[in-house]
Amino acid sequence: MDSYFEQGVKLTGTFRVKGVVHFDGEFQGELFSEDHFIVGKAGKLVGDVRTFEISNMGSIQGNIVAENKVSLLSESRLVGDITAHHLVIEEGANFEGRCKMVDSSPKARKAQTEKPPKPAEKIEATAGPAPGKRGKKAAVFAGAAVLVAGLGLLYPAFFTDKVDTLVQRGNGYLAQKKYSEAEAEFSKALQLSKSSPDAYAGLGEAYLNKNMFAEAVTQFKRAVELKPAQSSYRIKLADAYAGKGQMSEAEQTYKKSVEIDPKNDEGYYGLATLYIAGNNHEKAMTSLEKAIGLNSKSYKYRRTLGQLFAEKGDLDRAQKEIREALDLKKDDPNLHFSMGELLFKIGKEDEGVKEFKTAIELFPQNFQAQVRLADWYFQKGLLDESLKSYKAAETLQPQNPEVQLRLGIIYSDTKQLQKAKVAFQKVVKLNPQDGDSYFRLGKILMAEKKYKEAQGAFQSAVSLDPQSHEIHYELGNAFLEDGQADLAVKSLKDASAMEPKNTRYLMALGKAYVLKKDLDMAIETLQSALAVEPESKALSFELCNAYSKKGYFSIAINHCKKVLALDGADYEAMNRLAWLHAKKKTNLDQGLSLSLKTVEAFPDRAEFIDTLSEIYFVRGETDKALENIKRAIDLNPEDNYYKQQLWRFKNAKP
Repeated sequence: MDSYFEQGVKLTGTFRVKGVVHFDGEFQGELFSEDHFIVGKAGKLVGDVRTFEISNMGSIQGNIVAENKVSLLSESRLVGDITAHHLVIEEGANFEGRCKMVDSSPKARKAQTEKPPKPAEKIEATAGPAPGKRGKKAAVFAGAAVLVAGLGLLYPAFFTDKVDTLVQRGNGYLAQKKYSEAEAEFSKALQLSKSSPDAYAGLGEAYLNKNMFAEAVTQFKRAVELKPAQSSYRIKLADAYAGKGQMSEAEQTYKKSVEIDPKNDEGYYGLATLYIAGNNHEKAMTSLEKAIGLNSKSYKYRRTLGQLFAEKGDLDRAQKEIREALDLKKDDPNLHFSMGELLFKIGKEDEGVKEFKTAIELFPQNFQAQVRLADWYFQKGLLDESLKSYKAAETLQPQNPEVQLRLGIIYSDTKQLQKAKVAFQKVVKLNPQDGDSYFRLGKILMAEKKYKEAQGAFQSAVSLDPQSHEIHYELGNAFLEDGQADLAVKSLKDASAMEPKNTRYLMALGKAYVLKKDLDMAIETLQSALAVEPESKALSFELCNAYSKKGYFSIAINHCKKVLALDGADYEAMNRLAWLHAKKKTNLDQGLSLSLKTVEAFPDRAEFIDTLSEIYFVRGETDKALENIKRAIDLNPEDNYYKQQLWRFKNAKP
């Protein structure tokens, strides 16, 4: 190959090239090529092309005129017309246009029919007269002819040495994973000689590693034609077929490789990988056992067989194979990870943890091992150790939503709500379909009293999981706290319809009806909940509130007394009962006693002080009423209700 343009190159205008060119960049304009022009998978051409020969693996928008051949390879795209002598369209290529076939040009015919030069005629020395001046010239030319003939005899050896050097250099680039450089070296070798199987195989290997499977197939086929007894070429050809999706051809080629060389363990391993891809595990296991029989020192054969036994459920045999693989390659972190997984499956978690730790020591960037270890710590309640491993996993894959979810859960469980919120926000950005993370995010926003944002999070969660009664309940709570009575009732009714006996849902729905001022429905809902859980002080307290708002003070008093009978230290119930005594103007001494207890326990609760001022006012102790309501105003100066109370105490009679 004479020139190679990598991905990222961008050209415009008129492009004239000589020699074989591989183009993976972007071009817009007119293209003229005197030889073979190859458009790589990343290549994009917009404009007309005139060339001797072209192979397209990328995208071309424009007309093509080729003196010889046009090849449209699998997954390529051409929008435009073709004029050519020879057209090849592989399965999977996309061609939108017209095609015109023409006779080949003189240049193309010459390239196809050119014969090798005749061997030099034999020069024989003859006796004759001593050369004169003219004879000296003839002798010089004769000597030159002999020299040229001698060089002709030396040329094949020089030529072979050059090809071997290029192939060796290409193999060096393959070892360094410099596949484009390797491709260039093998292409140069093939320009010198079309009979080097190693050059074809090397070029095929370069294409295979660049996932250019169709091109790899072509090169390995040629290598096999030149050296049919070389089983390694057939294995690589089968690999290329498999990469191209031609599984039947791949299987037949692997089989041919072991037919030619029955001791070819790599051929059996190739068959096994093919069968695994086709989910034919029984055939895969048979092939792997044959490969191991030929080469018992290959850890990868045993590892793969062990994984198949694990999937089959034969954990003892799986453990045996992985253990033998570890004996062959103790420094392989993936083997230690696989062993850890197996040990977990058979209940030997402590031993499995040791294997995960070894995998991480050998390769700290082992993401799976970090997450697996972190999960185990989390399940055991070792949150500090779990957090450490999850953070290590986060450094490896910061955009992994599963890691962010786990971090968010740990931060939530350890009350680091701000960090938890950030983690859950990352999750829903990375994976907008994760309803659980929207739900968890909504709960944190509720704790921050950001009710509008919480509603948005819960609504996203509901849209992803409309059958979750808990999400409907939390959404209803968000509306309830935000004062949106109608929306709260709707969501809480949805939750209660799914779980009719859930007293949490019914109590919240009752509170929503109170907010909506539908007191009859509130009382009915709360009574139905109390029938399910008659000893619930929370339900009795909400009924006390509902009856208070309806003006049924005696019934309200009974419910508040029930709360205090269940919990004598419930200060909310004490305050409500004291207020009811003040409103009903009965048992004022008891009301005063209850109110004083609440204020003593919570001296800065303005609503408790307001109740105390109300009792003093009803008792006719106006000075004390004014003194206490002023304290309530000092604590909450923006509350207009307390200001109205102050005016009332100054201007009205008890």
